[in-house]
Formats: sequence, C-alpha cells, structure tokens
Amino acid sequence: MSLVIFSTSSYGSGISPDSVDYLSAAKGMVSGEGLIGYDGSPFVLWPPFFSSILAAIDSVGIDPLDGARFFNALIFGLIIFFSSLWLLKTYKFNPLSLFGLLVIFLSVPVFWVSQYIWSEPLFILLVLVSLYMIVRFLENNDKMILVLAAIFTAIACITRYPGITIIMTGLLLLLLDRNATLKTRLINGVTFGLIASLPLVAWLVRNLIVYATLAGERTPTNTIIQSVKSAISTLSAFFLPREIDGVFRGLIFIFVSVLLCIFFAKIMRNTKHRSSIIGKQYLMPLLIFTVIYMCFMIISSTLSNADLLDQRLASPVYLPIIMLLIIGIVNLPLLWKNYRWEKVINKLLVIFLFIWLIYPFWEITTLIRDSNQDGVSGYSYSSRKWSDSELVYYLKEHSLSGQVFGNGPDVIYLNTGIRTKLTPQKHMYNAPDYQLNELPAFSKILVDYESVYVVWFENVQRGNLYDLQELDSLYDMDLVVKRSDGEIYLVREKN
Repeated sequence: MSLVIFSTSSYGSGISPDSVDYLSAAKGMVSGEGLIGYDGSPFVLWPPFFSSILAAIDSVGIDPLDGARFFNALIFGLIIFFSSLWLLKTYKFNPLSLFGLLVIFLSVPVFWVSQYIWSEPLFILLVLVSLYMIVRFLENNDKMILVLAAIFTAIACITRYPGITIIMTGLLLLLLDRNATLKTRLINGVTFGLIASLPLVAWLVRNLIVYATLAGERTPTNTIIQSVKSAISTLSAFFLPREIDGVFRGLIFIFVSVLLCIFFAKIMRNTKHRSSIIGKQYLMPLLIFTVIYMCFMIISSTLSNADLLDQRLASPVYLPIIMLLIIGIVNLPLLWKNYRWEKVINKLLVIFLFIWLIYPFWEITTLIRDSNQDGVSGYSYSSRKWSDSELVYYLKEHSLSGQVFGNGPDVIYLNTGIRTKLTPQKHMYNAPDYQLNELPAFSKILVDYESVYVVWFENVQRGNLYDLQELDSLYDMDLVVKRSDGEIYLVREKN
C-alpha cells in the first residue's frame, strides 16, 4: 500500500483516457447527469461499479482524484496481503515459500496498474477472492461459501466485462466436481451462474433498452496471429527483461510453460507423488482461469477494436500464473527426492530463483523512481509533461464560450470540467478499414452554433482523426491562441 502512495506522491495517480471516463461517469452520478463519458456520450464501454465507488468518494466531499489514489493503494495492499496469506496457509515456511512471498510483493504489473485510476486492481482482488471461495466450496460443500463466491464474481463482472471468465471458470469447476452427484453439480452450477451473472445481465439489458447497444460499438481490428503474438510477448515480459529479443523471449516463455504443464501432468499421474503435492487443490482453478481469461482477451482483441493485449490487460493473470509457478517450484523437488544430490540441487534451485528476483526488484524500483521524477510511466495526463502544459494553463484561466472540439477532449474535461467532443474522425479507433463520415455532422454544428472552437494539443497523437492541415483545407480556421504545446482555433465554414 505504501509503495503506491509513495510512488504517486509527486504527481498523483496515473490518468489515462479511460481514467477520465471513469471520473466523468462518477461526476455525472453525483450531479444527476447520469453515467456519461467526458464527451457526453453514454458510458457503456465499461461496467459501472468502479465509477460508482468514485462517485461515493466524491459524494462525501473527497476529491475523486485523491480518493482513487488511496483506494487503489488500499486494494494493492489487500491483493498482496491476501496472496501472501494464501501462500503461508498452503506452504510451510522455507526458502522456496520465502521466494514466493518476495515474488508476490514485487508484483510489477499489479503495482503498475495500481498507480493508475483504473479498475484493474479491484478486479484482480475480486478474481483472487472468487477463485479462493470456489476452491473452499469444493473442499467443504458449504452453500454459503458458494453464494459468497457468486457475489464476489458478480461484483467482478460489473467491474470489468472480462469478469465473465470467472463465471466460466466457476461453472466448469462445479460441473467437473467428482465429489458431487450430477444433480448436485447442476444445481450448484445454476445457483452460481444465476447469482454471478444477474447484475451484469441487468446492466447490459439497461444499455440495450436505453442506448440500443450492449457495450458500445465494437469492430474487428486485429488478426488472431497479431493477438496471440501480443499475448505471448506481454506474458513473457512479466518474467524476462524486455531488452531480450521478443521472439527469443517468447520462445523461452512457451518452452517453460510446456515444461511446467508436463511436470504437473507427471506428478498428478504418479500415485506416489499425488498425495505429497502441496497446493494441488488450487492447481486446476488457477490453470483453468488463466487459460480461459487469455483466450477471452485474445478473441476480444481480434473481434473488437480493443487494444492488443498489453501489461494492463494481462495484469489479472499475473498472480494466478505466479501462484502456478510457486506450486510448481515448491513441488519440483519431488522429481529428485531421495536422489544422492538432492540437497545440492535444492540449494542450486533456491540460488537461481533468488538471483532472478533481481529483475522484478529492478523493475519496481525503476517504476517508483520514474514516477516520483516525471509522473507515472506510460501515457498519463498527470505526468510532468502535462502539469507544465501552457495550453492547459490557458484553458484553466480562460473559458471558451461556444461549442468546443479537440483532439484531446479527455484532457480538456479533466482540467476544466467542460465536456468536449472529439474532432472529426476518419476511421474508428484501432480500425483503419472502418471508415467514418463525421464531416457532414461537424459542418452542421458550424451552422447551428455561432462559435465553434478546436483545441489542438501537440502531445496528443490520435491517428484516426483529421489532422490540422486536413481541417484547414476544409474549413476557415482562425488562430485564437498559440502556446508551445498547442493551439486554439475558431472554426467556420469556408465562404
């Protein structure tokens, strides 16, 4: 928790376009405008739970920017606490379990997303708690635990849409439960599925009735090969430095993953080893969730205009993968148990693992240092670059009376509270083949409104928009103000 607070002490939490949408929806809930994005569009691309939390923070008089920072710091602390508690309850304390504790503490992807005003930290915590509850139910068949597992899963689903992967995981585990009759399995599955899916279904039906869309417009953008390559590259970077060639790093990751699966299959088949496996009750839940989640995200990035799988989108499987690795590492000595060189091999294994810890330690200390010097790494509107923006300062000091467009409407809303439209798009975001014809609508606005402004930031790069030269060739654009990082134009139809 203190790591997140310390790393965001200089410039605050990281703020991305998605963050601004969360904040806008929260403000809309408090003001009575409803769930709307920073540009006034319906808030349907994300479920409402995280914005509801920000709205609750705002309603008690706390700035949601500050509240979100401390909230995600708290969630990060709970993630580390819960994961560590799981480890200590499952394994006796020894050098290998100490390694596991340190790996969990140095969870770079989880730490990074916790620095931002994003819903991922809360989602990660809900994933871990839901899977743990499902395992507990399979162990003792307590119906109350099943209901709790379904409730946590339901909250995960209205935090992020990929929460449905927890429903899929839970249903599969419940239907495959060998300790229950077929009838009991079906009853448990139906109970879990109904409770877990009800809030999400209600939200999607609401979107369909009010806005005629389930979760916003989605257009295929990436090939399946691109999506798979991106997934492998991202997952391999969790464990190996990005300086290593991407193909080589990916091959190492695939090789180790295959070896791990072979190892699990080998010890599970061996009746002599099966009773000695530590943490085996968590093996299938973690593995099934990881596979289902990754397949879901790969398909999503292929069938919609979602970004390719990156560190943020893959962060929910980081700890499940780490836990699988810990299960593998703790049980690895079973392969050479009672061998002559058993103690030597165990010591070499421990030495290798602790040497590897240098990588996540270096990564997390670099993140903390850079965050305090320049703001949270990545594309953040709270970084030093944006805090020194002359154009942002001008917008704070001077109100624009009229209709405002911009290539950074999220930046404008974040700093002024003015809901701003995006300048005309040539094609949908991340979908160059999906052409848009927004110029006629823009021209109509020029006729309907006396003053229409375009605010253009040099720091914002959105390749799907008409650039300034293209806009200037289509309309009369009179320069109102020019600053080092952008300009403001008064736009009219050409005479």
